Amino acid sequence: MKKLLLILLFSFGLINSSFAGVKDISLKCENGTIYEKWKAKEYQDYFNQYKNKNDPGALYNTSLIIIADSSKSVTVDLSSHFKYSAILEGVYRLKGEYPESYYFRKNLKLNGKKGLASLNINRHNGQVTFGYEITVDEVWREISSYYGSGYKDFKIETHRGDFYKDNWNICEEYQRMF
Repeated sequence: MKKLLLILLFSFGLINSSFAGVKDISLKCENGTIYEKWKAKEYQDYFNQYKNKNDPGALYNTSLIIIADSSKSVTVDLSSHFKYSAILEGVYRLKGEYPESYYFRKNLKLNGKKGLASLNINRHNGQVTFGYEITVDEVWREISSYYGSGYKDFKIETHRGDFYKDNWNICEEYQRMF
């Protein structure tokens, strides 16, 4: 009898087994860039003016693929590999569902340091906001004639990265092929 009632509820649409009310939240954000900034201890702002891979302000060209896993999570894949790509990829848990968007998070851990990655998806147009912040313990040397010694060492405590792409981060629907 319980099975018959469950089938009846599904047929009337009273129970929605799809991802948070959406049949397919899978998106592909091609040709994007992760822009990384660093924060130094006792420094008010993020360093973001450098373009070398080992300096703050590094740009990582990548595509972002988001695939619905269940009613409470999505999987994130990146097309290129950089310092944090391995810990950024994987399962993100649903933390909030709103009329306009879904909000997902993933706790990060690297070499004993903690961080957080977040993913916000607009329900109507596929706009994606993706970013991360992780605690680090590094020293970065800025070379400049501005300093009397020719350089200054900064104690870096945070790396932060955000995903950007043309067209206001609007991503297209994606169908996974097996």
